Amino acid sequence: MAGKTKQSEPKMRLDLRAKMYIVLVICSLMLLASVGVAFFLVGGFGGSEDAASDSAVEPESIITESGYNKEENTIDTTAYSATILPESSDAGQTYVDETLFLGDSNTARMYRMFDFCTYDNAIGSVGMSAKSLATYACVELNNSGSYVTMAKAVAGMQPKRVIIDPDVLDSLPEEAFADGMAEVIKYGCIADRAFFHLLYHCADRAAVMAQIEEVLHTCCAIKAAIVVKDERDTGLRMLLNFGHTLGHAYEKAGNYETYTHGQAVAAGMCRAAELGVRLGMTPGELPLLLKTVVRNFGLPDRIPCTMEDYQSAIGLDKKGSGSRISVILLTELGQAQAVPMEKAQLFQLIDEIEKESL
Repeated sequence: MAGKTKQSEPKMRLDLRAKMYIVLVICSLMLLASVGVAFFLVGGFGGSEDAASDSAVEPESIITESGYNKEENTIDTTAYSATILPESSDAGQTYVDETLFLGDSNTARMYRMFDFCTYDNAIGSVGMSAKSLATYACVELNNSGSYVTMAKAVAGMQPKRVIIDPDVLDSLPEEAFADGMAEVIKYGCIADRAFFHLLYHCADRAAVMAQIEEVLHTCCAIKAAIVVKDERDTGLRMLLNFGHTLGHAYEKAGNYETYTHGQAVAAGMCRAAELGVRLGMTPGELPLLLKTVVRNFGLPDRIPCTMEDYQSAIGLDKKGSGSRISVILLTELGQAQAVPMEKAQLFQLIDEIEKESL
């Protein structure tokens, strides 16, 4: 980040003891996220004997190397030693100096009023809502003559650690929380059957927040495991686009205003599951299971879309080249695969499913 020299009258700095308390609070939050929830055992979907038998078969998960034990729902802290910050000789000041603080007016106050951090490691935009900050270009990178959004700036970094405060999620409106749940559900679909079971039994937001440490850690662990193996997005990482290929068409169908990204991805995942069934790749019961979870969080399982919008959006999809495209389909709950096919074949399959659903 480009540094700026702050010209102002000297202000009262926090003493060493005050800084130590603040850092201890941050460390306590990270410790809470590290130990997880060891007391909740994920069950099956219940119901028929077939469902019980099916839930007993656990496919090998992408996150088997992540340090997360699905059988006990615990986190191996030895595999994630960096999540518990060791005591430092300067009462945590080094951690503060190494941390980039992003946010709104409250972040700005951290360096303008309290001298907790400096301009060099904080970006706080006064008077801007969180939604506006996502599109507001307010960050100037080193050796760059232009400003970018906070999201773009962070996307180009490789941080040593990411600190998450789960309680911040309580401040989100229902629609924003539901949008995030679309991505959470996606991780269960593509990589972790047990995690999908957990979400299936979470009937609402309150149930998710009761286990939010496990939810956050599992999502981060899955994405980290995938990205580490495919940093350049040339193979395995494409699985993270499950639901997005068709979701882009739904966003376009609503002129990028009617439907949020999360709503579009939710409907895209449900339609992709139906595509997989039609191709004989996805078990027949999965679309209904997925639709049930999606509906529990107020997300749509279907969005009206014309073939013109499908063709226009899919034609621009980064997973496509020429007349072919790779579509992410489920081979079973917790496992996904990139399936290359002709775009014409995809459009035909979509058209058939659309007509049957009328």
